[in-house]
Amino acid sequence: MPGDAEAHYQLGLSNLGAGRLRQAVNELKKATELSPGVAGAQVKLAELMALSGIKDVVQDGQKRMLDVLRNAPDNIDALDALALTEVQLDKWQDAEKHLEEALDKFPQSVKSAVALARLNLARHDLKGAEAAFAENVIPEVITGGQRDFYFVPAGQVAPTHLAVPE
Repeated sequence: MPGDAEAHYQLGLSNLGAGRLRQAVNELKKATELSPGVAGAQVKLAELMALSGIKDVVQDGQKRMLDVLRNAPDNIDALDALALTEVQLDKWQDAEKHLEEALDKFPQSVKSAVALARLNLARHDLKGAEAAFAENVIPEVITGGQRDFYFVPAGQVAPTHLAVPE
């Protein structure tokens, strides 16, 4: 296992799932050092880097995603992670552009649609948030000062719920 990038990647995912972030980061870094072309490890590491809130670390995550996208321009997870780093770096327009690109390539991507909706909500753009779900959302206005969105992701039966304050 010491030289097996896939094993370190899987261990990183396992640690991440168990909430052991430091161990997850260490394993993902090891996987990317052993095999820089392992896109999955690069994406997960960049997502964690984006959440660090440390500008240099977030920029490293952004660079990793740009590298992944040079080799695999249709990698939707990399586009989503790139947008996450851009939001953290206050590059809102770049993030919006990459999320829209992800949705152009994969219109049923709930993760991209939710990220774009959240970005628009952060900018107080309710219409933009609603538009992010136009293809697979059924909005329902209810009393109580919020708008609830129910959408059914591709391949699922049960709806997912997103509550948005009015």
